[in-house]
Amino acid sequence: MRASYQRRGIGVELIRQTRARMGPSSMLVLVAAPKAMDYYPNIGFSQHGSAWTLHAGEPLGNPT
Repeated sequence: MRASYQRRGIGVELIRQTRARMGPSSMLVLVAAPKAMDYYPNIGFSQHGSAWTLHAGEPLGNPT
């Protein structure tokens, strides 16, 4: 997001509108850019330690 649009409440409003459309047993999961790591806890998100990523082009292994 451009710096000129930051600190205007746009991100919080987008999250608020998303939550208004979610079902009662839904969960909002975000992947944060490194520069945003401090933002989400400030607006109420909890960090979750069990997420995994696989980038395009990375090999997919066989489960053991």
